[in-house]
Amino acid sequence: MTPNILDKLGDWNPQLFRELKGRLKLRNVFIAAGISLIGQIVLLLFFYSQLPFNTHYRKYCIEKIDYHQCTKDSAGNILINWPEWWHDLFTTFCCISIFILLVAGTYLLMSDLSQEERRGTLNFVRLSPRHEVNILTGKLLGVPILLYLATILTVPLQLWATVSAGIPLAKLLSFWAIAIASCLFFYSVALLSSLMSRGQGGFLPWLGTGAVCLFLMLMLNMATNWMPVTNPLAWLRLFSPFDSIFYLFGTADGYGEEWFNLQ
Repeated sequence: MTPNILDKLGDWNPQLFRELKGRLKLRNVFIAAGISLIGQIVLLLFFYSQLPFNTHYRKYCIEKIDYHQCTKDSAGNILINWPEWWHDLFTTFCCISIFILLVAGTYLLMSDLSQEERRGTLNFVRLSPRHEVNILTGKLLGVPILLYLATILTVPLQLWATVSAGIPLAKLLSFWAIAIASCLFFYSVALLSSLMSRGQGGFLPWLGTGAVCLFLMLMLNMATNWMPVTNPLAWLRLFSPFDSIFYLFGTADGYGEEWFNLQ
């Protein structure tokens, strides 16, 4: 059955088949899975370190007696606001995953086209009888396939955090839609920039990746500092996935719309 599926995939999109065949090696898959799992563990450990381990005030105390004390139950255990803890973990995870997807994906796509040009195979791709959309689809789906795999492995943690934080499933689906739309936009721009900037060698992928990284850092800073829409740079937020994330999830108290600072 597997050969039949691969044959059908090759008939539908030979470029995608070529990319998957070259990248889905067992070693690469294990590395991608390992990085994904280690990253999730590190994030969980970081947020675990933010929990109150004594009565001194920490953010996730519940029913604080005063600013410097946390309340304990009758058994002497510190009362922790677990929904808020999971909510913050989930929101942080969303921002980190979007950042990595866009930055790493941009580099992979631009680097792939740069290598195709150096090897002289880019012209063969251009002269292919397949439609341009078919070829670009193969690139968009195939080149970052290991990145997609690492992201898919985070779905269980996302679902767990969503349920634990009391976030509606519809909002999680909205986040996935935002992630897909952001990847489609940034990856398309990366491919277009690479095709229009031939002869730049290996410098172009780093330049494009740096530009995306700086842009996302600027957008994250704008979103977290509640920049008003009257700011001259506010129009750039139309291309920012962070505003949508903060609007959907906002704070644990439910004031997501305040992230837009619409006065």
